[in-house]
Amino acid sequence: MDKCRETVDLLINCMGKGRSISELPERLVPPSFEEAYSVQAHIEKPNNLMVAEPEFVSVFNTLIEPRAQAYTRAEGMELVSELKLGLEFPNSHYMKFETAGELSLIADNACAHQFILGPTASEIWRDLLLPEHKIIGWISSKLKYEGIGSNVLGGPINALLWFLNEA
Repeated sequence: MDKCRETVDLLINCMGKGRSISELPERLVPPSFEEAYSVQAHIEKPNNLMVAEPEFVSVFNTLIEPRAQAYTRAEGMELVSELKLGLEFPNSHYMKFETAGELSLIADNACAHQFILGPTASEIWRDLLLPEHKIIGWISSKLKYEGIGSNVLGGPINALLWFLNEA
C-alpha cells in the first residue's frame, strides 16, 4: 500500500471510530505540501473539536494568481483591500492539533472546517502592531480565553504571506 493511501486510511479509520490520535506515525507524515494536500483531498469529516479561533481575515482587491516569486510583505499588504474579523472552527483527528505540525495538519485538512465572517475593521488596522494585538473570548460570560496576534506564524501578516505564497 502506498504511503498516501495508508495515511488516508488511518485518518478515515479514526473518524469512523470517533477517536483522535496524538500524531501521525513519523513514517506517514507527508514529506511535502503536494503530498499533504493529496491526502487532504481524500478526507471529509464531521467536526470533532471544541475549538473556536478568532481570526483576522484579509479581503483581497484582486484575484491572486500563483507565481514563482514569493510575495513580499509590501506586495501582500497592497493586495488587501480590507480586514475583517472572523471565527474559525477548525477540525482535526489529532488530540493536540496545535503540536501536530504543518504537513500533518494539511494532510488532515485540519483548518477552516467552518467559519463565521464578522465585521470590517476600521482602516487604522494598517497602523497597528497586529502581532501584539490581544484577543479575549468569552463563553457564556463565564469562561475567558486570551490570545495574541503572534500566536499564528508570528503574526497575521506572516500568515497572509504564507497563504499568498502557498496559493
